[in-house]
Formats: sequence, C-alpha cells, structure tokens
Amino acid sequence: MKAEDLKNMKKQDLVDELMALRKQQFDLKMKVSMGEETRNHLLKNCRKDIARIKTVMNAASLDDGVSS
Repeated sequence: MKAEDLKNMKKQDLVDELMALRKQQFDLKMKVSMGEETRNHLLKNCRKDIARIKTVMNAASLDDGVSS
C-alpha cells in the first residue's frame, strides 16, 4: 500500500481500511504465537501499513484544522 493511494481515499475508507488491518494484525499475532504462521514479515508489513494510514489521517486532520 502506498501513501499516495491513501491520500486520495476518503476518511471513512481510511477508517475502514485501518480496522481491517488491525484485525489482520491481531490474526497474524495469534497465528505466529501458535506457530501456525512462519512468515513474520507479514506482521511487520501490517504494522507499517497501519502507521501509514494513521499518518495520512493525522495530516488530513491537521490540514482541516489550520485556517489561513
């Protein structure tokens, strides 16, 4: 997922995507802890995608709050 794609999404779409990634992160954590998943890099990628979405959401809220 690229930040440029996220910047073009609506706020509700970003929230939906964030919730889906958090669920995916939880599922991956459970699978890794139980030994079912050996591809640990998927968890890292999920964390980074969550951070990207939160960064875009924070930047958008700061842009909305600034009045010139």
